[in-house]
Amino acid sequence: MSSDVNMVFNDLTDSYNNLLASKDSPVRVRKKFTEFVIYSIKLTSIMRKEYKKNTGKNWNAKEFPDWDNISELFYELRNTDQHQIPIRVRIRDTFSFNTDKIFLTSGEIGKEIVFEGDWDLKDPSSDKIPKPMTLFLGEPDDPSTEIIKATRRKFTYCLVPSTEKIAGILKKIGSDDIFVLVERYYQQLTDYYKFYEESLTSNAVS
Repeated sequence: MSSDVNMVFNDLTDSYNNLLASKDSPVRVRKKFTEFVIYSIKLTSIMRKEYKKNTGKNWNAKEFPDWDNISELFYELRNTDQHQIPIRVRIRDTFSFNTDKIFLTSGEIGKEIVFEGDWDLKDPSSDKIPKPMTLFLGEPDDPSTEIIKATRRKFTYCLVPSTEKIAGILKKIGSDDIFVLVERYYQQLTDYYKFYEESLTSNAVS
């Protein structure tokens, strides 16, 4: 039997994988994250329709026992998106510098100095990234000054809370990292999908 729920879950999975493959593009991260939220809405909507058709009963998503703060977050994101508040992303930019290149004392060898700051996507359609941070050993205009480049640069894509309620949920979760949030919710939805399939099989009308 063909299943619309199975099709939507496969679309959700494709959306999840496409998001994971978009880490080098702030624009694609925002778009694919929004797409993932939309498919997560559609999943339960199609479950209600299909479950009623095959069992004659109403599907009650609240019977799934593992909803938590993550699912509450995505529920609120769905609500705000429906009220025309677009999802926004902030980039946390982290630069790491080896102390070997900065200090001469043996006690600092093999360590790192880390600088971190956030910046917003002023143009949601642009992938333009700020220039990397550098350090100067000496005076900037002195020809003998050595420029130290970062040994590592890491982007963390952070969800910008559009409401106080979403900000509070993120605080309870302890992370605003989009990839952390999506990974946890996708696993939850995978378990939810299995729960639905088992219930559908048990209650299907012969």
